[in-house]
Amino acid sequence: MKLSSRDEGLEFRVAGLPPVWIHVSLPVVAIMITLPLWHGFHPQKLIAAVLIVIGIIASVFAHELGHALMAKRLGLKPVLIKLHSGGGEAICEGESWTRTQDRLITVAGPCVNVILGAACLAAYALFLPDASGAFERSIEQPWTTPPPMADPPLFRALNWLGWINVILAAVNLLPAFP
Repeated sequence: MKLSSRDEGLEFRVAGLPPVWIHVSLPVVAIMITLPLWHGFHPQKLIAAVLIVIGIIASVFAHELGHALMAKRLGLKPVLIKLHSGGGEAICEGESWTRTQDRLITVAGPCVNVILGAACLAAYALFLPDASGAFERSIEQPWTTPPPMADPPLFRALNWLGWINVILAAVNLLPAFP
């Protein structure tokens, strides 16, 4: 892997993939999305926020990689993946492609986000520790259900990333001019 600084961002190269350029604005937007977790500077919330920021950047990269890999499968040559505050771009070159190929390339990114979102939400639902298991009901306790407990940071991050990926997929499927 080769890392270099270029145009207010970082560019890295991994064998077999087109160069990836990350503008400084993407982490800034990811941090702004997690601002509700920064309130009060609770260590568990801050850990979750850091995991979510990393996850957002990875999700945008996976989305654009989905576009690039589909283009490569259809015979085009992906030359650069750009990640920035507006999302990203998978820049490809090659002969002109058909509408069907264009649609397949367009849908590939949101499909990656749907898969990531479903995986995160499924992991959250399946593996979240049950807080009520250690709760024993007795006559002396005035409540009948356990008191609310905050999710551990990893599970909070999984829940956030699941919904963020579902929203990214939905927004990317809205019709818009190129």
